[in-house]
Amino acid sequence: MGITEHHVLENSAANCFTPANFYLVQKEITRATLYDIGEILESDVSTKYIVAARGGTKVFEVECDDEETLGNVSCSCLKFECEGIPCCHIMVVLITLGAAMPQCCVLNRWTLNAKSASSLETTDHVNSMKGTRFSELLMLAKPVFEEASCSIDEYMRWKEILEAELKGKRKREDIEGESSGIEDKENGLEAEASPINVQDPDIVQSKGAPKRFKNFLDRPNKRRCSECKATDHDKRTCPKIKRRW
Repeated sequence: MGITEHHVLENSAANCFTPANFYLVQKEITRATLYDIGEILESDVSTKYIVAARGGTKVFEVECDDEETLGNVSCSCLKFECEGIPCCHIMVVLITLGAAMPQCCVLNRWTLNAKSASSLETTDHVNSMKGTRFSELLMLAKPVFEEASCSIDEYMRWKEILEAELKGKRKREDIEGESSGIEDKENGLEAEASPINVQDPDIVQSKGAPKRFKNFLDRPNKRRCSECKATDHDKRTCPKIKRRW
């Protein structure tokens, strides 16, 4: 549902983004009303729009390579690179141009047809995460390096740090490459030197003999007297022998 007066931009965004992400885009469109374009710088290859908040001092540069096709639109705040949602500064330019949401400002994973393109989603997601991490590091480093460029001492200090890190990275890659090659070679030699040895299977203990069914043979034998054949005594206590005595 439209909540702003910029219907062309808002409706085109509604047709591209999922409901959850369209809500975030709506917020950026609404925030765009707090900004104005202060200056437009044109060159042979692109056009830069200097966007600033009303009453504020901080400015942002929105660059378009072609105002008609809008094949590539970027902002110095790097919100799109970090979060995947076009920022309010880009929205100011799009509203000024009366343009719909350009394809370059819509990531495939945030769109309504993202599920139909699931086979390409994994690669797109990996590349996007890589770009996000790169952008975050760039945003952290930018103010530090801008300040360092104003001082020769800071410039030299950071240059030595980065050169040392780059040198260490290359050294680690060389070591990993050599160790990987040696390990592969050793595994190959070990496989050639070790013949296949087929042994007898392990002996498994059985759970015991099967249960026997009782029959008349399993009944206990009663002891009988060898003299009178009675079962209540034996020959030593036989009354018949006692009577003889």
